[in-house]
Amino acid sequence: MAGEVKRLSSLVAWLIALQIFAIVATSAGGLYLYRDLERRIASVAARSGSEPSERVAGWQVLVRGHSPVLGNPDARVTIIEFSDFQCPFCKQFAATTRRELVAEHGDDLRFVFKHFPIERLHAEAVAAAVAAQCAARLGRFWEAYERFFEDPANLHTDALRAFGEELGLGAGYAECVSEAQTREEVELDIEDGLSIGVQGTPTFVINGRLVVGARPSTIREAVSAALAERAP
Repeated sequence: MAGEVKRLSSLVAWLIALQIFAIVATSAGGLYLYRDLERRIASVAARSGSEPSERVAGWQVLVRGHSPVLGNPDARVTIIEFSDFQCPFCKQFAATTRRELVAEHGDDLRFVFKHFPIERLHAEAVAAAVAAQCAARLGRFWEAYERFFEDPANLHTDALRAFGEELGLGAGYAECVSEAQTREEVELDIEDGLSIGVQGTPTFVINGRLVVGARPSTIREAVSAALAERAP
């Protein structure tokens, strides 16, 4: 197990440090897909026994201590989202589908956010992820979530700093942004995604079912199935 984690950690560090993502957008499925990295990711997944699958065994461990969570802790359905603040399909989910699901199902749903920034395509994606994670430590993640997806083209350093000041997060926010531990939490989310076969954003784990892309009908189907499986 330690060897598998080490291999995944090395891959994540390599991806981020060298910024060699080769990505294409496919609007039909609402997904950013890593074409040139598919073989490398698949190789790591095969060695760790975690190639892409419709079901994710032991999915509960994806909800880590640093993971932002919204909703009823006893909800019948948990939606884990691997996301990038500058991904247009992730914005689509945040602005429409997520809100509609909350309106329809209320306390039956719990949302968990996992960072999966695509730095080569989205220059400020990692910085935004780190800033949002700092907001999470100070209890303001979901405000950052809404703000960042409202204006994803305006997530440069000065804008992120102004956001922290606007929320009154104080010196703790500025210190957190510069801490290595904060970036490590973001990288750990990426490792978690790779370990279960995530290859693009957004990708969801809905009560253990892997759902790729932001197509509302597919997400709704998975939520309905999960609710039916856990009918009161």
